[in-house]
Amino acid sequence: MNGFLIYRVKYQFSLSDLFNFLSPHHNFIKKIFFICFLFTVYNLEIFSQYELGMVPLKEGNFWVYKELHIPRKKYTIVSDSLIINDSLRYYIIIDSEYPSNPALMRLIKDESYVRRLGEDYPEPNHEAIYYKNNLKVGDSWSSYKGGVYPLIYYTVMDTLALNIWGKDVTVKFITITDSSGLWGFDQAWTDEFGLMGENEAGWILSTLLGCYLDGIVYGDTNMVVGVDDEIKPVNNFFLYQNYPNPFNPMTTIQYEIIKTDFIDLRVYNILGKEVALLVKEEKLPGLYSIEFNARGLPSGVYFYELRIGGQRQTRKMILFR
Repeated sequence: MNGFLIYRVKYQFSLSDLFNFLSPHHNFIKKIFFICFLFTVYNLEIFSQYELGMVPLKEGNFWVYKELHIPRKKYTIVSDSLIINDSLRYYIIIDSEYPSNPALMRLIKDESYVRRLGEDYPEPNHEAIYYKNNLKVGDSWSSYKGGVYPLIYYTVMDTLALNIWGKDVTVKFITITDSSGLWGFDQAWTDEFGLMGENEAGWILSTLLGCYLDGIVYGDTNMVVGVDDEIKPVNNFFLYQNYPNPFNPMTTIQYEIIKTDFIDLRVYNILGKEVALLVKEEKLPGLYSIEFNARGLPSGVYFYELRIGGQRQTRKMILFR
């Protein structure tokens, strides 16, 4: 049974809770919409992670989602030590599908979670708030998105007390829209697990399968895999795990292709900056090995990515001096 919510709802969400939830003092239509999510399917999938935002922030935490076209996608906090402008300390979050494009997030005054965006983003410190602790119904905030309707508005429409993975939590249903009222989506959050999922225009795009928070695994641990332990089937090639790993300073990377094609193999650091171009040429079918020399590079996590046509595979390696 997939989905973070259906197991707990099926056994711990009572009819009295349902009727209380549908009291006339609440937003009836919005609640009916979400109750349908909870009870119309047994293989529940709610929402997708439309915008990356992680809660709680701690090095080593990770979350795994089942998305529309990706069976498992992992977001990992790999570091908490990136300092910008001598004062802003960020957590670095890596997406297993695109590890060369890390996200930077931090918690301000134990209240507001922010993500640092591009240098042209006009808000202070180029940051946008994606979540706040201890939210209540009616709480709201805004951020900049640009375009004809430049502001987007976050509003807590409702809350629901549930037991998820053995923890009593309060789910906060947040509607996000712009001033036109024609664009928007809905998110479900908890302070304990972060973003549970997201729904856009009636499409249920993904499900939180499990997470690892502060040393504890929640959800289906069999679904929790990542770039360093996942074997991804790709039609025309396969990228193997480097060996040795960890390494200092030499390691071997192997890849296999089944037809003649143009190969591009590069290495990136944890911030997504390219540090080495290993292969960029046409190759015949076969198994290939290449050595990577990390002399001069600092210890840390690195990613090597193999691209062939419109396909790619990425794996993680650790330089340990």
